[in-house]
Amino acid sequence: MKTGGVTLKKIIIVRASPDWGGLSAKLQQQGRLAPSDYLPTPLPAGFPPNVPDILDLWNSSLARDFFSVRAAVGAIAQKTWQKTGADYIMSVPDFIQWAATHPDEAVCLFPTDDDDFFAPHLFEGLAVADRPYIRRFPSPIYVDMLFNRPLDSRFPRLMPRLRRLYGRYPRKLALFAPLVRPGPDIDGLQTLACDYFCQTNNYALMGRGSDWGSKMHEVADHIDVSRVLDRFKYRWDDGPAKQIALTNKHPCSISRLMIMLREGFKGATLRRGLEEYVRSFDHLTLPADMAWMQTPLFQLRDLFANLLDAKSAEVYAETRRYNAGL
Repeated sequence: MKTGGVTLKKIIIVRASPDWGGLSAKLQQQGRLAPSDYLPTPLPAGFPPNVPDILDLWNSSLARDFFSVRAAVGAIAQKTWQKTGADYIMSVPDFIQWAATHPDEAVCLFPTDDDDFFAPHLFEGLAVADRPYIRRFPSPIYVDMLFNRPLDSRFPRLMPRLRRLYGRYPRKLALFAPLVRPGPDIDGLQTLACDYFCQTNNYALMGRGSDWGSKMHEVADHIDVSRVLDRFKYRWDDGPAKQIALTNKHPCSISRLMIMLREGFKGATLRRGLEEYVRSFDHLTLPADMAWMQTPLFQLRDLFANLLDAKSAEVYAETRRYNAGL
């Protein structure tokens, strides 16, 4: 993409995540993994301490181990990235190194987790910036149903301050909910208020390589960048209200698994949660500007539906027993 003779480098920045496929292979070889193989130290704030128990329950109850399924979710997401026309798909450390040797390159950077979707038109309409700024877009999310999450310019001024003042007092914080109305439903989709000013993959970093290479530590994560925007450290604007990304809350999400297991920590509860997720697609209708989401969303549905197949579960359990006995 050229603007005034200057080429804009289109880059997707992938935040750190475990090697899901490698963990699955190691599990098959050893029969069990140590929590240190897949959990960060220290655990992120709000991360449940019983993750190993949750994954053990998954691995003993379903047709495929958690890590192989999580790798498959990432592969579905990455197929959407490959259709965007990105010049590079990089990790955070790789971009920092690249920026050090390409400080004057004009860039458009979209940070993301490894399981979220991007639209084919992700980079359309984005031009070379004369100085660094951050551009936001709407941020739909799929959680048993598709929710619209529109932009709201009140978030950088209101919500972070309320969260700092009342974050330890949820009942007090809830009193302010009417002040941040998510807005009317759009195209039949229920509208959901955003938790942060920037969401997982709905913002672009515009500027030059040198503008962002040394600052990745405070802008690669959506929670961190929401905090620095709250301090008005960077310029920001809202892009056109086009749907360029989708955040996934699929059954491999730890927060989602915790919700699924509230009714009982057992395999039957986990399977029931998966069944509800699979059935949620029966009535999914996508607005025209979200039609690009249909293929990857239904690939997710098929992935989790196959986990519930009884024959697959039986074969998988037998394989696990055989590998454990080697």
